[in-house]
Amino acid sequence: MVEGFLDYVAGVQRLAWRTQDRYRAALQRLLDFCATAGILAVDQSEERTVEDFVLWLRGQSRTRNGAKNGKKDSYAVGGVKFILSTCRTAFNWAARRRMLPPFAENPFTRFPIDQQRDTDAPDEGQKILSPEQEAAFFKACKDWQKGIFQTLTTYGLRVGELTSLLIEDVDLSAGIIQICSKPEMFWRVKTSRRRQLPVTSAMADVFKRLIGKRKAGFVFLNKEFRSGTRTLCQTFANDAEFRNHLVCLAAATDSEGQPMAPKQQRKAVTEFCRKMGQTPVKRIQSEFCSLTEEIGCPQFTRTHDLRHLFSSRAQEKGTNPLLVQEILGHATLAMTKRYTHLGLDAKRKALEGLMEK
Repeated sequence: MVEGFLDYVAGVQRLAWRTQDRYRAALQRLLDFCATAGILAVDQSEERTVEDFVLWLRGQSRTRNGAKNGKKDSYAVGGVKFILSTCRTAFNWAARRRMLPPFAENPFTRFPIDQQRDTDAPDEGQKILSPEQEAAFFKACKDWQKGIFQTLTTYGLRVGELTSLLIEDVDLSAGIIQICSKPEMFWRVKTSRRRQLPVTSAMADVFKRLIGKRKAGFVFLNKEFRSGTRTLCQTFANDAEFRNHLVCLAAATDSEGQPMAPKQQRKAVTEFCRKMGQTPVKRIQSEFCSLTEEIGCPQFTRTHDLRHLFSSRAQEKGTNPLLVQEILGHATLAMTKRYTHLGLDAKRKALEGLMEK
């Protein structure tokens, strides 16, 4: 069931690679539990099985975001809910393919996943940077950091969208940025939604400075390439040539003359992109944490917080929620709502506005 479902999300739904990896990691936890509990077939699962699975998960430890190295900690309630939701989706897929007994209900549907709470957890407090913290954050940014984080804050981009942005995606004459999947890079937009964003006057200067006279490659070069301590491994006349080269890399054979497996193809392409100056997502995450630590806000540990910041700021200023959804590339307004955290100042202004009327 697990292998069939993963093939489905990869080949039929064509979800982003990072999403596929998260699904694979979540379902591996289910397989680990089933091996421990002696559950050999999918139709042996019932609601009690899910309860035992939750208890087992709460006794496990893992590194943050599935990293190979790092400090291990127990699962937070959000991680448990994600694993259970992934299992629910996989079992729904299995039910449509009659892998479950006739008329049997998905055991993960019956279990109250969304009602899971961690009552002992402290109040998370503020969800987004305050205006004062945001100002301090950008004041602490070095030149290389500022271009990256200014772009993320201005457009609410996912970090992978920024690191995969090619020079051909930024049309300064037309004032348009294209956010689109790049299959030859083994990278897809999370929701597979292609979208266009306008180049603001402030960002036009940023992009001109970052691109310079280059004709091809990544807009945002890694720090060493940007500073000149490392040089690009190859030059291309345009991004079409660059992308064609990636296709040829993936089509190459291994040492035995056999076509490479998808994992090997992905590794070869990723290694070449790194030599072409692509900034790893984890590098940006590390820089973000260093900056928030420096300004005394260590509670902000995810670059994704800037995406939440964009959504919250936009809606505080009365931007049409549908427009915010479109800019962020969300599939639904419900998802945009999850990204919006209105602080006390916004609530105070709203209440004072009502009193004036």
